Amino acid sequence: MLKTIDFESLKLTISNARSDRQEYELLRTERGASAAYYCGFWHVRDDVSREDCLIKRVEGGDELYGEICALLQNCKVASWDCFNKGNKYVLDGKQFTLDATINGSRIHASGENNFPKTYRDFLTAIREIIDRDENKDEI
Repeated sequence: MLKTIDFESLKLTISNARSDRQEYELLRTERGASAAYYCGFWHVRDDVSREDCLIKRVEGGDELYGEICALLQNCKVASWDCFNKGNKYVLDGKQFTLDATINGSRIHASGENNFPKTYRDFLTAIREIIDRDENKDEI
């Protein structure tokens, strides 16, 4: 029997050689969950805040929270804890950092041109959640 997933927060940061940063943030809220996508240069420019770089935020109720929990479970994100791998043969690729609280435990993973097996599926699913317009006003 699979253990039920419960999450409080998750932040996936993706950067590349151009210095721009993408960040996906999933949060448990009083009403369910929220998912946000940021893209920009707030980490290297004093005149730009992270909120200035918010592209889209969706809020949802228990259904969105359940969907995110199922995604975390299906992609086995908790098993990424302590993942820290790089590919020294690629010098201009992507780096990622994941910080999350899942089932009350802190999860940290990072990589440079090397990713956990389910990383791409997880990222694709997060993007689909954020891009869906029906998440608006779901609360």
